[in-house]
Amino acid sequence: MSTQQDDHSLLVNEILESPEAFQVLAMLIKRPRALDELEETGLEPDLIAGLVGIMTDLDILGATRARKPRCAIRWKPFTRLFIDAAVGMDTEISIMVEAYEESEEGSFEDFASRASRRVARFERDLVRSTEFAALIKEYLNLLVGELLVDDPRMYDMTLLDAAVAFESLFAKVGAEAFKKSSKRSPELLALIRGWAHYASGVNLLGEVALAECLDAHGLVRR
Repeated sequence: MSTQQDDHSLLVNEILESPEAFQVLAMLIKRPRALDELEETGLEPDLIAGLVGIMTDLDILGATRARKPRCAIRWKPFTRLFIDAAVGMDTEISIMVEAYEESEEGSFEDFASRASRRVARFERDLVRSTEFAALIKEYLNLLVGELLVDDPRMYDMTLLDAAVAFESLFAKVGAEAFKKSSKRSPELLALIRGWAHYASGVNLLGEVALAECLDAHGLVRR
C-alpha cells in the first residue's frame, strides 16, 4: 500500500472514530450550515475547521454556492464511506465462504479473486441504490434528531458506531426477520435481506470460543 493510501486510511479512520467529527456531521444532516454555526456543538473553532477540512479532503463535505458559503454533506461519497464502515468482517467472510462453496476447484488465487469481486459487487450494489442512500439519511436524521436530541456529546457516539449498528442488527435478526417481497421497495428489501443473510451467516472465532466455554460450564441449553 502506498504512503498516499496509508494517509487516506488514517484520515478516514480519524473521521469514523472521532466523536467530535460525528457532532459536526450531526449538525449538517438536516441542512447545510455556515462554519460559525457549527460552533453550536461547543467545540473549539480550530478543531471544527480542522475536521471540516479533513472531511472536505475526503469529499464527504463540500461548500454550497450560496452568497455565504455553507458546509454541506455530499451524500454519494458519504454513503460510500458509511457502507465501507458498516460492512464488517463477518459479512465479508460469509460472502467469501459462499464463493468457495460454489466451486472448490481451482487455485487459491482464483478463489481469492472471485471472493474479492463478490464482496466488491455487494458493496457496489448498496452504494448505487438510491433507496439505500435515502435509508441511511433517514436513519441518521432520526438518530441525531430524536434519539440523541438531549446532547450527542453525552453518548460519545462516532460515525463508526452509527454504521456498525446496521451490521449488528442484521447479524442478530437474520434475513427471516424481513418480508419476502415488497411492492413499495423491492430493490431495498433485496439488498437488506442479502446483507442480513450474510451478516448472520458466520460465527467469528471469538464467538465460537465463547460458546464452547459457556457449554463447558453447563450454561447452554441443549
